[in-house]
Amino acid sequence: MAQQLVAIDVSPKRVRVLLFEATFRSTEIVAAHTVGIEAGVDTPATLWPKIRALLPSQIDSVIVSADPAAVSTRLLTFPFDDVRKVDSALSFELESQIPYALDAVALTSSVAKRAGNVTQVLAAVTPKEGLAAQIQQCAAVGLEPRVMTFPAAVLGELVTEPQPEPFAVAVLGESQAHVSVINDKLVVARTIRAGSLSIDRVLAKRYNLDLDEARAAKEREGQVLADGAAAGDDVREASACIVEGLAPLLRQLTATLKALPAEHQPKKLFITGGLSRLPGLKELLAQRLGIAVELIDLAVAAKGLSVKVGALAPEYANALALGLALLRRGQGVPLNLRRGELAYRGDIQVYRSEMLRIGAGLAAVFVLAIVGSIARYTLISAEEAQIDQGFCKVTQKIVGREICDPMAALATLKHSSGTGEGVNLPPYSATDLYEAMSKMIGKDTDVSFDDLEFRVTGRLDDPDRITGKGEAATFEATEQIVVSLKKHPCIQDAEASKQRKTRNTNRVEFSFSAKVACPAGVNPVVAADNALNPGAPGTPPEAPPPESPGASEEP
Repeated sequence: MAQQLVAIDVSPKRVRVLLFEATFRSTEIVAAHTVGIEAGVDTPATLWPKIRALLPSQIDSVIVSADPAAVSTRLLTFPFDDVRKVDSALSFELESQIPYALDAVALTSSVAKRAGNVTQVLAAVTPKEGLAAQIQQCAAVGLEPRVMTFPAAVLGELVTEPQPEPFAVAVLGESQAHVSVINDKLVVARTIRAGSLSIDRVLAKRYNLDLDEARAAKEREGQVLADGAAAGDDVREASACIVEGLAPLLRQLTATLKALPAEHQPKKLFITGGLSRLPGLKELLAQRLGIAVELIDLAVAAKGLSVKVGALAPEYANALALGLALLRRGQGVPLNLRRGELAYRGDIQVYRSEMLRIGAGLAAVFVLAIVGSIARYTLISAEEAQIDQGFCKVTQKIVGREICDPMAALATLKHSSGTGEGVNLPPYSATDLYEAMSKMIGKDTDVSFDDLEFRVTGRLDDPDRITGKGEAATFEATEQIVVSLKKHPCIQDAEASKQRKTRNTNRVEFSFSAKVACPAGVNPVVAADNALNPGAPGTPPEAPPPESPGASEEP
């Protein structure tokens, strides 16, 4: 089900409304409305019902611009980077800089920069009473705002391409200009009380027109001439009047940007709003500010959204920025004034879209878990089959026939070799061979072995073998190893081959092999002890030499 979101930009003369319809697949701007505010006639009690009548009955989320003229911002620097310390020190730092008591204002802030042990915070305050009244007026007609901020706080949403350097965004309107500076994060958000109305007043006074006539003439023929441009006297005079009307805006905009620290000085200014369409204004701003100036195309700013209301006029820039901020950030919109006791506490309908997304995500995770379990079960089953087959092959080598049941294999091995089952149980183990080999070589021989393999079958037709690779101190040491091992009665043959010296260690690498066949009833370990210690207790006596033929016995 589609979710309905509304962005409402309230200015002194008009209210502009954008209606967004968001689904899982896409988001569309389905309606754009402008409601005029007639001075002395319209009050909140009459204005908000007019706005509500333009919208569908079911609204899920609303974002409304607070009165920017009542919002004050400060860029504060703290000599630590602990966020908890910043929160504790923020109120104390602001108390001496604002003309209100702290308990009478709504306070919000966002971190502008954290580097080393320094934290910069952009803080905003507005009188709590006025903000609470505006929230109540909206709620009375079923448009309680989930988020309330001021336009300058969200203008960065209109710039879609990443900017490698600090940049500024300005929406130039009729009586106000909203300015923000972004250096990775928002560092300045300010509203300037100057706009195209100042131009209308200068033109009306110069040419003896009323404001509506002056506005129409400006929109029809107004332009800012570049220095040295060829034009008639009338055009030059009109251009001079327009520049005079722009003076308050240029002065305050210049002061705002020049007051920034060098690290936050913008290298480019993006402009939009009704006044931005004035021919020659972009070039005038670039000349006066000394930075590049570029127009914002709202169709590009709304990239990724379908627009069903035709081309969005620049006058809807603030409403579009508010709507984009709500869509992209939810309640994390920068400088959201609905904090603390004024925080939004809407019903679960507000979170319907989020809950649907979470539910879809959990369902996907559940399905993936099931698929993963099936895949893992399949792999384990295949591995188990390979292990079973390996067990069968091992019993074929040991017993002489395949026995795939472990219990049957154990029972078979417990029988003697004379039972006719073809079982050949070796009289000693590979461990015995290893111990006997270690004893014969001795501790004094400087040698080490890698990849030793002891093959013990216990079958007369298949002698046991020892193979591997080693490293000795010298060629003489390898020969000594072979000589020592050949003294063992079980080792029929021993050989050290492929001998060569290594470049790094200057030691001798060699390959080793030996054929082993112990006489019946001889254990390799006991035989090694006997070979090393002849005549020791437990050593069988040597047989007497045979008598020579014809020898006579002594009487």
